[in-house]
Amino acid sequence: MRYAAPPLGNLRFRAPQNPLKEKQTQDATSHGSVCLSVPQKYSVLQTTSEDCLFIDVQAPASANSSSKLPVMIWFQGGAYILNLNADYNATGLIQASSDNFIVVTFNYRVGLFGFLASQDVKNDGDLNAGLSDQRKAIIWVHNHISAFGGDPERVTLFGTSAGAGGVLLHTLAYGGENTSKPLFSAAISADPFVPEIFPYQRLEFQYQEILNATNCSSLECLRHLPTDSLLAANINRPFPRQTTSPLFYFSPCVDGIFFPDLPSKLLADGRFQRVPLLQGTVTDEGSIFAATANNTDVDQFDEFLSAQFPDLDTDGIDVQYSYIPLNTTSQAYYNRASFAYGDVSYTCYGLSFAAAFASANLPGIVPVVQAYWTSFARAHDPNVWRLEGSPEWKTWGSGQRLKIQTNSTAMEMVDRQQIENCEFWAARNSQVYH
Repeated sequence: MRYAAPPLGNLRFRAPQNPLKEKQTQDATSHGSVCLSVPQKYSVLQTTSEDCLFIDVQAPASANSSSKLPVMIWFQGGAYILNLNADYNATGLIQASSDNFIVVTFNYRVGLFGFLASQDVKNDGDLNAGLSDQRKAIIWVHNHISAFGGDPERVTLFGTSAGAGGVLLHTLAYGGENTSKPLFSAAISADPFVPEIFPYQRLEFQYQEILNATNCSSLECLRHLPTDSLLAANINRPFPRQTTSPLFYFSPCVDGIFFPDLPSKLLADGRFQRVPLLQGTVTDEGSIFAATANNTDVDQFDEFLSAQFPDLDTDGIDVQYSYIPLNTTSQAYYNRASFAYGDVSYTCYGLSFAAAFASANLPGIVPVVQAYWTSFARAHDPNVWRLEGSPEWKTWGSGQRLKIQTNSTAMEMVDRQQIENCEFWAARNSQVYH
């Protein structure tokens, strides 16, 4: 189903608008097209199109308009450059809850279609259009999910990777300000990826490079280009003063509206929506990304990090991670690059949210995974319907986290070295724009 009008023509680079009202029966038996990705970097198996703002509702066959089932909205990942899990099949998750909730999935714009930033876009368009798509989908659920048997007062956002990061970012949206009725009541963030969130003015160079690559001189020209012409320009390029392209080029920005300030500043100031939060991270998250670059010596290690974070002072990073032995076979600094990138882009971001939410005097809530998640969506407590024999998931205030491992899931203390690494990166939030 459409949750927004096709973002084409004059609606390109604008916040999503309401779809046209349909008086006829709509065919909703197949998935809509997936949003266009950065083609030179990744590809998806599904049909892609610029006309992609579709939403799916997966509900038990027994659900009706009076069921009032809790709802989970799935935020797919893809590093803001592709829709990675567009046709997420929630059958197993719904069955794990004994058919006691509804799952909603949706597409949102990525790459330059969702995150082109410049003064021109701010003046005659909308910054963070991809995040506005996400917000529009949440509003659609709030307004229409009761017709499918869902309860708009019990909506949980959940996702992994950039989807998990998006979940966290929506708790910060508009500095924590909300509508008169909250749009969601809980959040599950499994392994959040959050890239640099630059002030939009810093991204003017991206806009100029797109104009040059397309032989355009204005935003209006870009709006009238064929999709294929824009897609050809939707590629990674090095940041200014860098020689290597970053892993991920397009991302959300501080626009003064959706984000009044850097996320770390909003967190520190308590400007976030206070909802129950279930937060997780993944071991060795940075390894797949460090493998994309040569990390043979300390200079290449610094170059890899500088390509991702162009304002980062790399002095001291090697010392901070000196406890990790150098590889003796190849790419001596691979492990250190893996840990450093994983910490700054994933682990520490999640821990900072856990700490902020734990100090907000929320009720005591803090998965094996399906049981914890579905219990959390139903009761805002992962323990009520957890699997028999699985440990109690204690709140973050205890300084412990749940380590999920085959046949040995248990609570564990966060080790001191991890805390020191995150303190190291927290002192550099202004350099990595977190």
